[in-house]
Amino acid sequence: MTLDAQPDAACSIPGMRDLLAWCARQIGPCDSDSADARFHGRATVIRIQRGTDWFFLKVHTEPDAFETELHAYEQWTQAIAPHTPALIAAHEHGPFALLLGALPGIALDRAGLAMPQQEQIWEAAGRVLARLHQHTKGRFFGPCRRDGSATGPEVTDAVSHVSAELERDMRLAVDGHYLSRDELAIIERARTLLSAFAGERPVPCHRDYGPVNWIVTALGEWVGVIDWEFSRWDVPVCDFARYPDWQWLTQPNLIAALMRGYGRAWTPQEEQQLLVARVAYALSAIVWGNQASFHGFVREGHEALQHLDRLLP
Repeated sequence: MTLDAQPDAACSIPGMRDLLAWCARQIGPCDSDSADARFHGRATVIRIQRGTDWFFLKVHTEPDAFETELHAYEQWTQAIAPHTPALIAAHEHGPFALLLGALPGIALDRAGLAMPQQEQIWEAAGRVLARLHQHTKGRFFGPCRRDGSATGPEVTDAVSHVSAELERDMRLAVDGHYLSRDELAIIERARTLLSAFAGERPVPCHRDYGPVNWIVTALGEWVGVIDWEFSRWDVPVCDFARYPDWQWLTQPNLIAALMRGYGRAWTPQEEQQLLVARVAYALSAIVWGNQASFHGFVREGHEALQHLDRLLP
């Protein structure tokens, strides 16, 4: 994995000197090499060098996000070992930080691999994702703290869980005048399918499971997945809907490879769930993109809704 050199991102973190001293107590003499502030502003990832070995220090700005990712590393990644970084230590009292081992390789979205190699990687990723989803069942939907308790109210009904997020983004989109009348009608049609989630149990979901977070070797072999900060208890289809590069829309062959690895086809009920999940992600792209001035993401969200208009009953 590589980072673009941004030394100021590390220097601007309060307590960075103390964090580096803490890292040295965990792994021996070391120093920071480069840093990458996440585009969403919730974390900064700093590459740490110890001799010829590399580690990553992930510093969170929000304690809840820190605990959510820590819970995933401590409780869920064992299901897919060795395909995630090793958790070396957690700095729990602020700055909130995780010291992680490095997976050897680079992110797939930077690897420039030929399509046959990409399809093999997506299939391998599907096999590992199936292991994650089958690992355990949860009591509620949503993010959790390190001890497994919910960060907010416990929502145990899948329909209510999916509906609440859709309703929230709908209100924001209406208030911001982000959607056309036709697009509002598309989302209303998706809402009629919410009953398809009835009876679903929460499973561990990565929720950012795609090429930006998949590490591969120079030979095109899938190594593993990083960045669990968005992970939470959710419905399985969410891990097939949240692709910033919209592969389900533009490169369905890759999604087909992922499903081959996952090991089964969707049921008709799950096909309806997937339509709702993809509408919800397109809507969230439009809302968040407008709020954060990511205008390309806004445009892609609108394009995705037009595509989904042809698929919804």
